[in-house]
Amino acid sequence: MTASVHIINIEIMTELMLAGHLFFPVLTKRTHYLLRLAASFLICAAIGYYFPVPDRTEALFITFWALFMYSVFFLAVGVSLYICYKDQFWTLLFFMVSAQSVQTLSSSLISALLYGTGMERNSFVYILVKISVLAMTYGSCYLLFSFRLRKNPEILIDRRYQLILLLTAIFAELFLAGAAVGLSVESPSPAYLLIVYLYGALSCLTVLALEFGMLDNKRMEAELLVMDKLLEDEKRQFMVSKDTIQMINLKCHDLKHQIRRLRVSQEDIDRRELQEIENAIGIYDSVARTHNDALDVILTEKSMYCEKENIRLTCMAQGEGLCFMSSTDIYSLFGNALDNAIEAVLQMQDPGKRSISINIRENRQMIVIHMENYFSGRIVMEDGLPVTTKDNRSCHGFGTRSIQRITEKYQGLMSIHTDGDIFYLDIVIPIPLGS
Repeated sequence: MTASVHIINIEIMTELMLAGHLFFPVLTKRTHYLLRLAASFLICAAIGYYFPVPDRTEALFITFWALFMYSVFFLAVGVSLYICYKDQFWTLLFFMVSAQSVQTLSSSLISALLYGTGMERNSFVYILVKISVLAMTYGSCYLLFSFRLRKNPEILIDRRYQLILLLTAIFAELFLAGAAVGLSVESPSPAYLLIVYLYGALSCLTVLALEFGMLDNKRMEAELLVMDKLLEDEKRQFMVSKDTIQMINLKCHDLKHQIRRLRVSQEDIDRRELQEIENAIGIYDSVARTHNDALDVILTEKSMYCEKENIRLTCMAQGEGLCFMSSTDIYSLFGNALDNAIEAVLQMQDPGKRSISINIRENRQMIVIHMENYFSGRIVMEDGLPVTTKDNRSCHGFGTRSIQRITEKYQGLMSIHTDGDIFYLDIVIPIPLGS
């Protein structure tokens, strides 16, 4: 009996270790990783095998003995993760909780099948079912959660209440596992044990959902902080650009008048040279006039850049319909949209495809924005937004999300789609009554 308990403990520890290292691709490995991994596996297996087995068989005593044993195994997995990876404490704690939840989930499902079907323990069918459940549970957890971890490779769990909540949840898991072991000593009805194990499996799923839900919330908070900073930077840029364009416009207006006077009064001046100067000044003097100051500023600013890069920018805009939006939001929305479009058309080798088109109009108490440009390559969509092609995804891709956030701020809808090598951005925003 004692020997079989030691073997079961080794199995439990092995399952915990596999669960703890399940998401190893997102962790930062230490030097001599494989050697460290093998050594930690051997140490944990020895802890499982040599963990003392009690002589007493009272259900309550066995429950607390099992609770203590599972707690030691939980900490052993944490030590193994620390030996193999050099991530911060919160990251390792995150995977310790994940490991315990995944292992307890698979163990609870196996025990529920054992008592629910009445199969004999250690029979060939039981072993086959156990291997199948382990493979499906571990494989499903990896597939479900590895996608989220790739989107957020830094585990941003750094708040005390989150730590307390996770530790409380994992203690409840361990207590349920210990209680199940203690109850099995008294041999209650299989139906009762079935309910206990199903409840344990449900608790594990809840902990996993809670844990990765925290991760998603923290990721979104971090993104919002970055976007708020970008909006603040864009607000300052808007004010600088507005003042600069107004100054350029005044200077150009004065220069045009001076050139006209010179053309009339000075016969010996090269008129062709004067015409070239006037045409050059016309680039700066061609300020967009859409009856919306913020839209005029961003369109003029981007028009100058497009002129320099030989990009054809065409715009038909009823800017007065945007009066209900703040100047900063207008500047940010169209600035990000134009920056993305300019970045795309700059990759086009065909000069005829270096063009951007914008149409802004009112239609039935709605502002309708349609924008299109050429692009090269392939665009991958994720959650309705294009995935950034830059290497560091955590520092890029905020432009499109900023557009979406501003659109949703005004209860609008945004859609993005492609047709061949043309990229389309469509935004519809309701105009508030009385605007």
